[in-house]
Amino acid sequence: MTEVLLLGRRATREIVRYPEATIPTLFIPLFFLVVNIGQVSKTFPSSTPFLKGQGYVAFQLPVSLMFAVATATSGLALVTEIDLGYFDKLLVAPIRRSSLIFGRLTADLVRGIAASGLVLLVGIALGARVQSGVAGAVLIVLLSALFGVAYAGFGILVALRTRNVQATQSSFLLFFPLLFLTPNFVPFDRL
Repeated sequence: MTEVLLLGRRATREIVRYPEATIPTLFIPLFFLVVNIGQVSKTFPSSTPFLKGQGYVAFQLPVSLMFAVATATSGLALVTEIDLGYFDKLLVAPIRRSSLIFGRLTADLVRGIAASGLVLLVGIALGARVQSGVAGAVLIVLLSALFGVAYAGFGILVALRTRNVQATQSSFLLFFPLLFLTPNFVPFDRL
């Protein structure tokens, strides 16, 4: 467990050290949140039945939360370590190999909590209400972050299997089209 925490702290420091890899992953979902709310909120006022008295921001917020945490940055960092040969050095270190993966996933959990917390705060500032209070908001952030960890695990899997930056980077594209196959803008009965 100590190995996982140490490697997780190392990976978290990488996230902080290279904000240019993290800022776009936050900017894009926030941009979509604000733009979609601006475009569609007048079409669907809060009296619309599927909104149940909340504004359109409450309908759009879950999509932005998932979008904020679904990144392949851990896989890209791992494949970069593989390319530079640092991953081979870690493999011969006296630690469990699984710690190398779980350390990265720990950093993704921290990143997911920060990203989903920020997106949720912006959503609340734009008018969304969390009906279950602070405990519900914490649960939303944790569940979003756990989804981000699962998605990061997929990116790490692609990185370990292919050892290729392009393939790892394109793993994010699996999530993006799925976003448009869901009723994320309007419910099914309105399509």
